[in-house]
Amino acid sequence: MPRIPVRPFQGFSPGPSAPSGISRRRFLLTLGAAGLGAMAPLAGRVRFGAPVRIETSRAGLGTWIRIVARHRDGAAAERAVTRAFRAIEQVDAQMSIHRADSELTRVNAAAGRQPVAVSAALLAIVERARTGALQTNHVYDPTVLPLMRLYGFYHSGRTHFPSDREIAATLDAMGPDKIALDPAARTLGLTRAGAAIDLGSIGKGWAVDRAVDALRAEGVTSGLVDVGRNIYGLGAPDDDADGWRVGVLDPRDGSVVRGGP
Repeated sequence: MPRIPVRPFQGFSPGPSAPSGISRRRFLLTLGAAGLGAMAPLAGRVRFGAPVRIETSRAGLGTWIRIVARHRDGAAAERAVTRAFRAIEQVDAQMSIHRADSELTRVNAAAGRQPVAVSAALLAIVERARTGALQTNHVYDPTVLPLMRLYGFYHSGRTHFPSDREIAATLDAMGPDKIALDPAARTLGLTRAGAAIDLGSIGKGWAVDRAVDALRAEGVTSGLVDVGRNIYGLGAPDDDADGWRVGVLDPRDGSVVRGGP
């Protein structure tokens, strides 16, 4: 079978560090198992008159990303995958906390000092996150980043559990009321020093939607976008299938329970 290449993508950010007591190798192996073969090489399967299938995976947004596109025009399928990864890379540049040059990193760095000019997309998703926090009485909170770091995530260097005083001080710097949005000026800020936003809970879903938009823009009606197990399926994987089969990772042993008949 002929193979159809896709140009490699550069600049994706590394994933979060593992919590204390879990080796980096074990952590990455767990992510790999959950990705359902996310490291599979790109391959195009061509039959006369049949759609071309393009599939590839890359690291990004602190996780694994898998994109599949089927199209009768192989060039269109390749363009669709390229556009989808570019859309995700743009989200990464706007919302990643793992990149020193992202818009959100600049907002977090300026916490308690001044708002930062940001893209309309970042303003829109932070507004959604803030609304979700208010609707859930802060059970969901996009300003959780200081607490995550306090417990040793994201290469914070913590090796022991925090004290009650540290936890109280950190919680005091959190909350949707610390977020300052100005759509007219297109600025985003945090009113409290030490506050910080983490959009990992909502950003991946946003990235999935943007990648799906990119596939559709190239006429793809059969495809799959998987960003860290945030999944969107278009159509079906082949003409004889009713839809895409997905699986659930068993946290006890890492096995995958697959759905479908």
